Amino acid sequence: MTAVPEVCIGIPVYNGEKYVRATIESALAQDFADLEVVISDNASTDGTAAICREFAERDPRVRYVHHTEHVGVADSFSRTFSLSRSPYFKWAAADDVSHPTFVRKALAVLEEHPAAVCCYSEAAVVDGDGRRVRDDDYMLDLSVPSPGTRFARVVLAPIKRHAGHEQYGLLRSEAVRRAGAMSNHVYGDRVLLVRLALQGPMLRIPEVLFFNRDHDGRSQRDGARPTRPGSEISRYIGVGPWPPSEFWNPARKGRIVFPDWDLAGQYVKAAVEADLPAAERARALASVATMVGVRAPKYGRDLVIAAEQAGRLLARGRLPWHGGLDQLDRTTAGR
Repeated sequence: MTAVPEVCIGIPVYNGEKYVRATIESALAQDFADLEVVISDNASTDGTAAICREFAERDPRVRYVHHTEHVGVADSFSRTFSLSRSPYFKWAAADDVSHPTFVRKALAVLEEHPAAVCCYSEAAVVDGDGRRVRDDDYMLDLSVPSPGTRFARVVLAPIKRHAGHEQYGLLRSEAVRRAGAMSNHVYGDRVLLVRLALQGPMLRIPEVLFFNRDHDGRSQRDGARPTRPGSEISRYIGVGPWPPSEFWNPARKGRIVFPDWDLAGQYVKAAVEADLPAAERARALASVATMVGVRAPKYGRDLVIAAEQAGRLLARGRLPWHGGLDQLDRTTAGR
């Protein structure tokens, strides 16, 4: 291994003792030798640290960093990337695994196509025991030359079907830096994808080399609740994006949030800030307008829930912008 490895696999983890061992083993089993594995521990309180230190002590390719401050998932992913020194980078969620040839094959594609910013593969879903359950049937074609078209394909993809596996491809580190790593807003991974897609093509290997683990403790399920904090209406009209805003940014816990408006705003910001020809920028912004039109009820839901939350806070003498919705729920539950 050279002083600065060609590839870094970054593993952000929080209380991942159940599956992180398999993820680390998968990273170390890659048949591309010039790589390092950086594990960024988001203040885990279970047995994660012991497992990670075991690997770091026995394999010089592994660096383990234990953080004492717990941050949201977006900052955890960004913090992991900041530890990388390599020109190519790959995130590995602490419950997923990749085929041993993934890095080698993806690197060959990126070296052959210098304009591409990412190379990912077909994906399959495995269960908690690692058994292959199904193949991902909704993968985007982001190889087209038009940045506005690539942007639109991510923005308009149905969120319940598009799992966003592209972010676990092999990335050019410089492209991630230009993108600003991961946004700490709701669906920050999708905001990262559009910022990457605006920079260059994202190419797909026509083989299943990535395996996404579906289990009861994953973030999309863990702690699911029927309502938003301080809102009864959301029981009937839905809570909106899940995981919620505080999953991405803990500072939003107990506050009134507008997650669907927030996501649309982040898409607009990405299109405006990108270095694009006027026609491509217009195409990107038009796709956001289309998204808002198609999903209009979701934006109305944000406003209705926020009005209810603000009213309940005001009724208890609290200013809505100061937060406290989580405390309001505890007070109500104690009556």
